[in-house]
Amino acid sequence: MYTTTGKHCEFKLSENFALRSAAAVLAFPFDIAREGYTKAVKTGLIPDSLIECARYSRDLSASEKMALGPWARSW
Repeated sequence: MYTTTGKHCEFKLSENFALRSAAAVLAFPFDIAREGYTKAVKTGLIPDSLIECARYSRDLSASEKMALGPWARSW
């Protein structure tokens, strides 16, 4: 038997899970871009540079924040 508080709590948990899941799905293309950059560096297609890696990460994070707004992750 659930109380009103219990049902409200369950609803909030499921709502929070749904929002996090939607945010993860929306962020998936940006994760693919990060992984692609990493693989390109490991295979030698892109030179390994800390400065270039930081710039790429900064630009991609800015694009993610611009595209997803409040659902973007903060790194």
